[in-house]
Amino acid sequence: MNCFVEYVCSALELSDSKPSVALALACILVDASAKKHYLKTNKKVGSNGDMYKKFIKDYQSIIMSAGSIKNIAKGDIIIGGILLEKIIYKDIRCALLHDAEQKIVMTDGLTGVSGGKVNFCDIVKGLVYSCILAECNQDIKSTTKKKIALNHHELDLDDCWGREDLFWDTLGAMMKG
Repeated sequence: MNCFVEYVCSALELSDSKPSVALALACILVDASAKKHYLKTNKKVGSNGDMYKKFIKDYQSIIMSAGSIKNIAKGDIIIGGILLEKIIYKDIRCALLHDAEQKIVMTDGLTGVSGGKVNFCDIVKGLVYSCILAECNQDIKSTTKKKIALNHHELDLDDCWGREDLFWDTLGAMMKG
């Protein structure tokens, strides 16, 4: 899993300067995490695409609260009449990784239900954070000395692998003020 840690660090470093490259790396991380998660738990989900979309759905609270989004998502997230997990899988992941094209202009973001824009740098961070915190990745060991900002708390990346509880703990602390 050496590449996994490298992809995480690179995606976070490139999210502002090269968002499409960062997003492609984030999509690869989700692919690897989804496959590992659903095969490890022996949950039959279906195809790789089905596992990918289920991972997005299962971790949408983390994905949608990263960066400046701050939207604690429950239930289906529908943007322009399409489920978030389908947008991320088909219009972002498949377009970038299979066709090397962007169907969605990176600087435009996505218009959410409330009319606000979802910035792609935040989507990258959300996808990467969901992979860092996913329980299936608790076996990853790294010595990066990299910090991540999770709900306004700066944490050592090396202490976050597989620790979804950190997301909920820091979120609770942030809500209390």
